[in-house]
This record gives sequence, structure tokens and C-alpha cells, in this order.
Amino acid sequence: MEFDLIREHLATQPNWAVTVEDHTVQVRLPLADGRTQAVTIRRVGHVDAMGVSSEVIEFSSIVVEVPAGKTIPPPLALRLLQTNSRMLFGAWGLGEHDGRQFLAIYESALLATLDVEELVTFVTVLATEADRLEHEWGGEDVW
Repeated sequence: MEFDLIREHLATQPNWAVTVEDHTVQVRLPLADGRTQAVTIRRVGHVDAMGVSSEVIEFSSIVVEVPAGKTIPPPLALRLLQTNSRMLFGAWGLGEHDGRQFLAIYESALLATLDVEELVTFVTVLATEADRLEHEWGGEDVW
């Protein structure tokens, strides 16, 4: 799949709002409980291994902003690492955007082998898991 086709494929999903800005695709999708969640897709690199040459993309969905000067409490960090070992897709991590730090769920994929069904599955699963944790921690539907 070509990166430029991602927006087109996601835009065919009912009620998904898709925007493109600065070589990233952002999709906001409605969830079953009336909440919404955003997933960002961006190019992160290229891989040449075992006969496969492909652009690599990253999916991410923010859960919560980590306040400036603060760290994630060790019990929470341990829980997230333990959860990572059981997740079917994605992994919890810390990321930075516009000088602010966020806890988010991340997944990577090879564009050379990505199909529409897999693309939609990644977005849906990551959004659902990120929103579940956002709802559990703060209750507000921010991201």
C-alpha cells in the first residue's frame, strides 16, 4: 500500500473523520460508548531485510499528557510493561509532540504488506485500547 492511499481507505469507514497534515494522517473514530479516539499514522523509516524492502509507518493513540517535570509513577509503569507482554497489537510507550510528553499506545507496520483490512484493524484496536485506559484513568474524553 502507498502511504498516500491510507487517507482514502480510512475515509471509507462510516463516521471516521480523516485529516492529513505535515505527512501524517489523523483519524478520529467513534467508539461504541459514544466516546471518540484519535489515531495518528506517520512515516517513521524504511527497512531492508530478508528480501523485503518497505517503508515503515507508526500508528499512535494518546491516552494522557504527562505533566511537565513529572514522571509516570513506578506502579503504573510496571503495570504498562506487564500489559505490553499480553497485548495482541501495540505497546504502551512515552512519546513527545510539540515539546510535551504523552503516554500513548504504538504499533508499527510495513507498507509493503499492509492491506486495507489490517489498516482498519490496527486503527480500531489501538483506538479502543487507548480510550479504555483514558476512560479508566481520567474519565474525560480528551484524546
